[in-house]
Amino acid sequence: MADALEDRIGTSSSAYGMQISAEKTKLMTNATNNINSTIKINDEKVEDVQSFKYLGAIVTDEGSLPESSKFLYACESWTLTAEKERKIQAMEMRNYRRFLGISYTDRITNEEVRKRIRCAIGPHDELLKTVKQRKLRWYGHITRSSGLSKAILQGTEQGKRRREKPLEKSLEFLKSFFRETFRISKEFL
Repeated sequence: MADALEDRIGTSSSAYGMQISAEKTKLMTNATNNINSTIKINDEKVEDVQSFKYLGAIVTDEGSLPESSKFLYACESWTLTAEKERKIQAMEMRNYRRFLGISYTDRITNEEVRKRIRCAIGPHDELLKTVKQRKLRWYGHITRSSGLSKAILQGTEQGKRRREKPLEKSLEFLKSFFRETFRISKEFL
């Protein structure tokens, strides 16, 4: 059966002018009974793996899901407003309820949904925390570099902005992030 599948995939891809790379292709099963599966592409065995990286998230054979990677794509460059933070939290809760099969009419609190999701998939970070961590990591990467992106991020580049409400400075974002994440009081920052 695997041979027929391999042939169909190979035929379909070559019809569109594509080739499947055996070197880049990985095989992961999430069966509990240790299935010994061998798939070959161009007579090369596909590597069997326990986990792989997909859109920046690690997917494992234990059934864990990518941490909404498509949603988090390029989140390092987002400007986080209070409204966007609420939308991220609402989307996360909506996905949890969908995953657990809980309707809003079931009158189950968000805290109970969080408790059930921890039992189902184990400990994990909330999406908003992940977004903020990625932004912080990106900020550190840029500030250690030298170039235009650093000058723009730190606001040292000459020029004028349109007249409007001032944007939150990067330093103010960092201070608020540390206060919220690590419960650091204002007098220490």
